[in-house]
Amino acid sequence: MLGRQPSPLLAPAAGELPQQALGALSAALDEGLARSVLLTMGPLGAVLASAGPGGDGGGPAWPPVGAASWRVDVDAASLLEAGRGGPPDVPPLSVAVERVELPGPAEDRRCLRYRLLRPLASVRDVTGAGDALVGGTAAARAAGWPLGEAVVAGLTCAHLTLFADGAVAPFLGPELLGRLRGALAVGTSSRL
Repeated sequence: MLGRQPSPLLAPAAGELPQQALGALSAALDEGLARSVLLTMGPLGAVLASAGPGGDGGGPAWPPVGAASWRVDVDAASLLEAGRGGPPDVPPLSVAVERVELPGPAEDRRCLRYRLLRPLASVRDVTGAGDALVGGTAAARAAGWPLGEAVVAGLTCAHLTLFADGAVAPFLGPELLGRLRGALAVGTSSRL
């Protein structure tokens, strides 16, 4: 999409984002590819970068202004139990949301990294998890969620998909999104 030759992703130092990823996000914003770009990185989480005027329409306005990082914990098993469906014994999802600086001009740019805090010992099937992340984010955004929070919905959908057979988890849907919104509203997130 950026007219560049593919290159292998260089392994970053522990806990760091690959510089190639940050450079590609910056280039996508510089070249006007999109106002917001969501980069999914499997077990490394995701990164949301935006350019343009601040506020919800222009990109991530979450975590709150002034917070360098934020932690979100989602009790995945409770979300599924409430909906009477899904696989048993899904572990909780814990995500650190961190502000990240992109290379290039800093004005009107925001970037959030969603770092998974609990590596999974095992999963059932990885097929469709990236699509669930993007689809869950889009569904939450279409339902009126702020973009930065909508990524948490996408990460939750991806997390749940890892414990289902096949590419499409049958228990993902609007009801799950509503339960997740309610769970996040009652304070399952806290500052790091």
